[in-house]
Parts: sequence; structure tokens; C-alpha cells
Amino acid sequence: MWSIVYIRWKINQPEQDEKHSGVKQIQAAKEGFPKIENCNGFKILTTSLANSYLPTNNQLTLIAGRLLLLIRQPTSIAKEIIMEQKNGPWTIQKTHQKYQNSFINVCEDQVVQPDGQPGMYATVKMKPGVAILPIDSDRNVYLIRQFRYALGKESIEVVCGAVEENEPWQEAAQREIEEEVGIKASELIDLGIVDLDTSIVRCPVQMFLAKQLALTETHQEGTETIKTLHIPLNTAVKMVMDNVITHAPSCVLILKAFNEYINSD
Repeated sequence: MWSIVYIRWKINQPEQDEKHSGVKQIQAAKEGFPKIENCNGFKILTTSLANSYLPTNNQLTLIAGRLLLLIRQPTSIAKEIIMEQKNGPWTIQKTHQKYQNSFINVCEDQVVQPDGQPGMYATVKMKPGVAILPIDSDRNVYLIRQFRYALGKESIEVVCGAVEENEPWQEAAQREIEEEVGIKASELIDLGIVDLDTSIVRCPVQMFLAKQLALTETHQEGTETIKTLHIPLNTAVKMVMDNVITHAPSCVLILKAFNEYINSD
């Protein structure tokens, strides 16, 4: 599958006239890009979506499967990449990055809707996460209670955390349960992936049931005020059904873990 990529550039200086602005069109393979020829003195060489070589102080970022070129140069240069591509029944014409930090990217797409009408669609891409439910030989589970800033109140949840770039799921899971509840697990059972949201937020969460536990020291971060709960699995299930636990990945993981044990009996 090939996409048409437009690179629009303009030198924002009074002495420059319209002949110094323009649009260059290339064809780009889905899995990699050929060399882009000189664009009025601006050269880009890319080898793939994930491994790109740009002039100093420039950055190529992949957001929700689409490319965003961020230009940071001493001179005032406005850059815009327009990718005409299909996203199911939608057509994406432009992508504008609205906000970015170490955890999230917020983008707004100019689109053609499935009905053919123009529109805008905002998405949030977060770091992928892991959710882990440690369970001992007596079928007691370890949950955490902590204050959640966005909710403005405490929340009871399974152990969760972000996965760092190039970090394997299992390593992230082991790191999180040791940091937050002081547990090492000899066995991690993969219970699948849950999406935090499917309309606006892109954040897959890999779920694990942790078994054969050994207690160790916690290493909580400065932003965390975590209390550990050690309760029967049946009690955790009741807390989900009674809306005491409302964190989506926690609800799914607890119910999947319960189902795992029912089927193993």
C-alpha cells in the first residue's frame, strides 16, 4: 500500500517572496521511505518509519500510525506535512500535533468523514501500559489504593504502569509489581490486552496474572502514595460488581483472573 505524502514549506522572512514556498509530493512505502530529493535546499533522508535521519534539531515523530515532522531550526521556518491516507472509512488529510509530553500526544486530524463531509477528529496517544494482578497460593490478591489526581479521589486498582520504549511487556510487569507492592513473581500468565478507550484514546494495556510470589522492598515514585490491599479474589470480584473498583483495566483483569481459576478447577 502506498500513500501520497505532501511536504509544505515556507520561509517566514520578509525578504523571501512566494517563489521560495511550495509543495513537494513524493510516494512513500507504508513500511519505509526512499530518499526525498532536495526541497529548495531542504534535504531529508529517511530509511523507515521508526528509524529516520533528519537535519540537526529536527524530529520525525510517529503518532497513531501517522508521521508528524517537527521542525526546530534557528531560522523561522513553518513546516507542515500532509498525509493523504485512509483510516478505515475515514480519509486523513492533515495531522496537527496540539500537545506532547513524555506520556501523551494529542493530535487533531483534518478528515473526510465516512459520509463524505469534511470534519475534524482529535485523538490522544498514550504510552502503552501493563496491568498486573498478583495472586498467592491461597487465592488472595494484591491490589493498591492510591489517590488519583484526575479523579480527585482515591481509587482501588490492580498494579498498573507505563511501558517504556522498547521494554518487553513481561519486564515492565515485573518492574511495576516490585516498585509498587514489593513483589517478585516467578510466573506471569498472559491474560490479553484491553483498550482504555476506543473512540479517542489509543492506549493498549497488557494484562498479567502474577503467581509464585516472593516479597521484597517497594520502590515507589515521588508522585505515588500507595497502600497495598491483600484480599481474597472473590472479594475483589464483588468490589468490581459493586462499583467499588471502577478502573477499567482492573475490572477486566480481575474478572478474567476469576474466570481463569473457575476453568482450572
